[in-house]
Amino acid sequence: MNTVQELFTHPTLAPCIVEGSRTHSYGDVIEGVKRVQETLRDKNIHPQDIVALNTNGEATSIIALLALLDMRCSVLLINSRWPPSMATEAVERVAASHVVTGISLNEIEVQPTPNKRPKPSWAVDAAVIVATSGSTGTPKLALLSLSTLLASAQTVAPACALTPSDRWLLSLPLFHVGGLGILFRTLITGSCLSVSRSDEVYGDPATTHLSLVPTQLYRLLGDARSPELLQTKKAILLGGAPIGARIISECRALSIPVITTYGLTEMGSAVTLASKQLLSDGDTVSLGHPLPGVEVKLSPDGEVLTRGPTRFRGYITPEGLSLPLVEGDWFPTGDIGEILADLTLAIRGRRDAQFISGGENIHPEMIENALTALPGIMAACVVPVPDAEFGCRPSAFVVSARPNLDISEIRESLRTLIPSFALPIAIQEAPIELLTPTGKISRVLAIRLANQG
Repeated sequence: MNTVQELFTHPTLAPCIVEGSRTHSYGDVIEGVKRVQETLRDKNIHPQDIVALNTNGEATSIIALLALLDMRCSVLLINSRWPPSMATEAVERVAASHVVTGISLNEIEVQPTPNKRPKPSWAVDAAVIVATSGSTGTPKLALLSLSTLLASAQTVAPACALTPSDRWLLSLPLFHVGGLGILFRTLITGSCLSVSRSDEVYGDPATTHLSLVPTQLYRLLGDARSPELLQTKKAILLGGAPIGARIISECRALSIPVITTYGLTEMGSAVTLASKQLLSDGDTVSLGHPLPGVEVKLSPDGEVLTRGPTRFRGYITPEGLSLPLVEGDWFPTGDIGEILADLTLAIRGRRDAQFISGGENIHPEMIENALTALPGIMAACVVPVPDAEFGCRPSAFVVSARPNLDISEIRESLRTLIPSFALPIAIQEAPIELLTPTGKISRVLAIRLANQG
C-alpha cells in the first residue's frame, strides 16, 4: 500500500471520520476528495506541486490533505499556533505555489503565493513537510514521503490490535507527526477517526484507542471519572515527552492499558513500542523494542541511532535536501539512551540539553524527572540561566495540578532526590505561552523567557 487510492478500498458505508454528531463514511470521504481535487485543478494546482495547508484538526483539512497527496503534491503542514510571519517564512522556504484552507467537507479556499522560484528537485512524489520542534528556535522542515508514513502505520497498527470496528481519537495535531500517525493507522485498517475537540471524547466508550503525551494522561488521571473510562480502552500510546515511572506505576495499578513508545518526526512517528507496561530496575521506564523493519543501536557516547523504511527523506534547505547520516546510514537522533537488560530502549535525555554549572555537568532531564515524580507536578522543563559565580544555574518551569505552588516544599523534596549542585535556582509555574499543542513545555521558549532581562 503506497498510494492514497489504495486507502479507499474499504466498504463505502463504513464510518471513516466522526466529527461531533456527524459521521462521514469512507464513501463521503472519497467524494469529498474528488470534489476538492476539482477545485485544486481549477485553481491551477498540478500534480507534484508544493502546496501549504492550514491544518485545524477538522475533517475539512483531512480531506484537503488526502486530495493533495492523491495528486502527488508535497504538502507543507502549517502549525495553527504559528504567528503569520512564521507561517509566511515557512511557505517561502519550501517555495510553495499556493496556500489551501479547508472550508467544508467539499469546499476549500486557495490562495496563490508570490513565489517565483523554480520547483525544487525534491518535489517528485506525494509527501508531507513537517516542522520539527528544533533546539535552536528555528524549526527544521522534514520531508516525509507518503510511502514512509504508510510504512510506519503498517508497523504500529498491528501492535495496537487496531481493527475496522475500532475508533482512534485524533488527540494530537495533524501538523504533528503523531497526528499523522493516527490518521494513517485508521485509514489503512478501515477503522474510524474521531476529530471531536471536547475533552469528553476521552471517555467516549466508542473510542478504543488514544495517543497521549504524559501531561494529557496526568490530567486525565486527576479526573475522578477518567481512570474507570480509560480502563475500557484497547490501547493508549504514551510518548512525545519524557515518561516518569510514577505515572506508569499508577496506570499499572489501575489496569489502564498504556503502551510506552519512543519516536521522532524523522522516523515517521514511532521507532520503538513496548508490548506491555515495563519498569526495569531503578524505576527506569522501558520504551520497548524496535518496530518491525526498524533498527536501533547506541553510538559509543550513548546517542540513539536508528534506521529503517520509515526514515524521512531529509531536511529542506535552500540547497536542496540535507540528510545527516553517520556511517552505515544510521540517523543520529540527538537522544541519549540505554539498552536495558531485556534489550528494550530507555531514554536518558538530549545531547543538546546538557549544560555546565560551576564545573558540574547538568542534565536537565534528571531534574525534570525528579520534579514530575513529586505529587501535583504534571510536566517540567529545566533550562540554564546566566550566573556570575557558576557561569549558569538551572531554572525550572513546571505545570502544576495545584492552584498554588509551594516552592519551599518542592525545593525540600528535591534535596532528597538530586545533588545539591543540580537544585534549580528558581521554580515557577509555566505560563500558557510556553506550552506546545501536545502539552509539553517548549524548551526553546522557556530558555528565552528565563533569560529575559
